[in-house]
Amino acid sequence: MASKGYISAQIFTARQVIPVSGASVMITKRNGSANELVGFRTTNEDGRTGLVEVDTPDEALSQEPGNNAPFEVFDIHVEHPGYYPVTVVDAQVFGGVVTEQKVELVPVADNTNLASDNLERIYVTPQNL
Repeated sequence: MASKGYISAQIFTARQVIPVSGASVMITKRNGSANELVGFRTTNEDGRTGLVEVDTPDEALSQEPGNNAPFEVFDIHVEHPGYYPVTVVDAQVFGGVVTEQKVELVPVADNTNLASDNLERIYVTPQNL
């Protein structure tokens, strides 16, 4: 039986001192060779997004040993003009839980070209459950 989990993001700069308002946060799920958009939010003045509800495995899977992962993974893409884009790869979301992903953006120098090779990727490794 499937369950629901939730993702929110907090975007900031300057070592978590300054919230980034107006950042675009796109949550996707890899579906074979394609990415499926499951949610899009924009950060508020506190650098936070609203919740995005996503499908997750049943919460009971996290209570018993086995080979099935008790979480679902999503990629979180963050962009804002004037900052380098960041992608969090394989953020883990458990059923019945709000996963809050904190992302720090780095300001772009005045004459920097924002080519795709400037994208920062943060990889989340699976938990050993």
